[in-house]
Amino acid sequence: MRGAAMVGWWRRSRTISLVVSLCAVIPGTASATDGDGTAIEGRWETARKDLVLDISRCAQGYCGQLVMPGNICERTILTLAIKTDGPLSPAFAGDFAPPNWGRPSYKVRVDVTPIAEDKPARMIIIGDVVDPNPMRRSFPYRALLVRVGDAACAARTTS
Repeated sequence: MRGAAMVGWWRRSRTISLVVSLCAVIPGTASATDGDGTAIEGRWETARKDLVLDISRCAQGYCGQLVMPGNICERTILTLAIKTDGPLSPAFAGDFAPPNWGRPSYKVRVDVTPIAEDKPARMIIIGDVVDPNPMRRSFPYRALLVRVGDAACAARTTS
């Protein structure tokens, strides 16, 4: 009898800790995009600064322009729309063409996560190749970017 009581208590404590952790995650996730996607707007860069994007509103939803050294605005390489596919977090989905010309295009999912008021937000881009070539290896795309300021490049419409 005592063993069964211990198992019941253990299950209840796991359930309570799960509920408490979900309550802590939901408010932070909901404020990540404020429902309309404005949290994704701005300048984003990787730690190695090999990818710098200015993301702002455009006809497709949100567009990310490649920023070259010297703050030179290049072509649009990221187009996103808000996609809500779960109860916890609105996300973004769209197309990404990496800046290296030899690479294929990707269908991507983008998540924005605020860290704290005094730390910048983070964005992760995760994608798979649109049309894999059977003669060439292809790998999923992953990039972690940090918001470093406001976007300076104006979004151009893409066709």
